[in-house]
Amino acid sequence: MGKVARFALVLMVGASLATAYADDEDYERARRLHESGVIVPLEKVVARVRAEYPDSKVLEAELKEKEQGLTYEIEIVDKTGVVRELYFDARSGELIRSKQE
Repeated sequence: MGKVARFALVLMVGASLATAYADDEDYERARRLHESGVIVPLEKVVARVRAEYPDSKVLEAELKEKEQGLTYEIEIVDKTGVVRELYFDARSGELIRSKQE
């Protein structure tokens, strides 16, 4: 099992992404993975989330390394206050699963 790589992104309503990374090492690792084509851009996954859940706001996004591979975990809240976690394959951008919290 590999080292867990995490970074969190805070999204402003209707604005672009503002990033807050756990540390410089995590940021650099995520940047290298993206630039080398190993993972899809987070912006692509967030765009998909916004299209599928247009009345929701993204609360947090993390890139994690698990036994099954790299995963984006995106937490959203809808206008009624329902919070969901969406799990995407970071290599393909495909939705793996979602759960309501």
